[in-house]
Parts: sequence; C-alpha cells; structure tokens
Amino acid sequence: MRQIIIEGHDGAGKTTFSNLLVENYRSRGFSVERLKFPSSYPSDDLLSRPSDLMLFYLNDFREGLAPFRENPVDILVIDRSFLSTMVYQCFQESENYTNDVLDENALRSMATLGSRIFTEGLDPVEVEIVLMSCEINTATRRMTERNSGEKDKLERMRSRDRYMKVRLLKDRYQVLKGVFRYGWYRPLEIGGNAFDIAKVIELDTTNLDPEQALKAYLQKSLEPEYFESAVNVKAVFE
Repeated sequence: MRQIIIEGHDGAGKTTFSNLLVENYRSRGFSVERLKFPSSYPSDDLLSRPSDLMLFYLNDFREGLAPFRENPVDILVIDRSFLSTMVYQCFQESENYTNDVLDENALRSMATLGSRIFTEGLDPVEVEIVLMSCEINTATRRMTERNSGEKDKLERMRSRDRYMKVRLLKDRYQVLKGVFRYGWYRPLEIGGNAFDIAKVIELDTTNLDPEQALKAYLQKSLEPEYFESAVNVKAVFE
C-alpha cells in the first residue's frame, strides 16, 4: 500500500491537490482512499498540556490508519500527518507572531513515534511525502478567497496577523526538512523505518493552478514500474 502524505503550510493548496490526486488515480483504475487529519479535535482540558495534546493527535493518526492495515488499498492519500503536529505543536510562538522557539526534545519524540505509526508494515518505497508551499501573499489571498462555511482560526485573523502567522509556518516547515536531512525520525536500528528512504518531493504552487500542480507532481513522482497493473504514462498528461 503506497502512502502519499501531503504536507505544507496553510494556503499552499493541500486539500484541493489531494482531492485531484485521488480522482486521477481512481480514473486510472487504482483503489484509492483519502484521509484528512486531524479527524477529531481535543477537548479544552488538553489544550494547556502540550504532551497530552501531541499524544491525542498521535492516537488520532493511529486510529485513522488502522482499518487500512488489515484491508489495504493501492494508494492512501493523506492530507496532513504527524508532520503537521510537529509544526504546530513543537514550537512556542510570541503573541505578535514575530518569532518562536523550537522544543527540540518534543520534535524528536514526535518524529520518532509518528514515523513508526505511519510506516508500520510498509516497504520504504511505499512512502512519499509531498511538501507544498507558496509565496506568503499567495497563501493569504487564497485563504481570504476560500468559500468555506466555517472559517478556521487562521482565516479569521486580521490580514496582518495572518500574514505573520503563515510566515512563521513556512519557516517551521524549513526546520521540518532538517528532520529528514539529519534523520531525527529514525528508530535505534537504522533501516527499521520506511521513512529512512521515503521520497520527499517539494512542490511550489505559487504560480500553479490545481491542475498544473497535479501535473508537476506526476512528472516528479510517477513510477509506473512500481505498480503491477499496466499504466499508460502518456495518457496521464493528456
């Protein structure tokens, strides 16, 4: 079962992209499911206890993935994962969004536990991480234009605060790339985790509409030899 984990800051286009990705693979005959995390939200009493909050999200990931361990599909597209929890929970930010402080111990613990949950029983070639980003002005404009019934906390912010918050999130995802570079996610025995050689694709969507982003991803990612069923590669790009 191939896992494609979609990550990135708010406004990068993750949800639209992941939906298009599912449609694309289904149209080509693959069994595909999409998971969006978090699937539930913590009670108020957990919000002031960072360690409990991270465990809450880890358990949410574990429960969401459980059905697919016994009944796998060809491709599991995942909109946000424990990587987002690292970005949102392992930093302490100032009230004016000008800077924040990394809790390195929390980041290491979250990276190790989360990677084990997501890659349990998987072969390394089956894990792919797509890190999406765009310019801050583009991200804030997209959030302003969203036609959602209930705006999330970031969307309800004043324009200036939203801009500063997205800037911090972009910086945090740069730190996150260091997690892969230095192997903080690895268990004690190297090679025991599919994240050891997980494929990481960076996708800048600043000047791309959703369809163009999908095409750019497929050009970087498509590995027809991975699938047992025949794939008409040309048809993907027509």
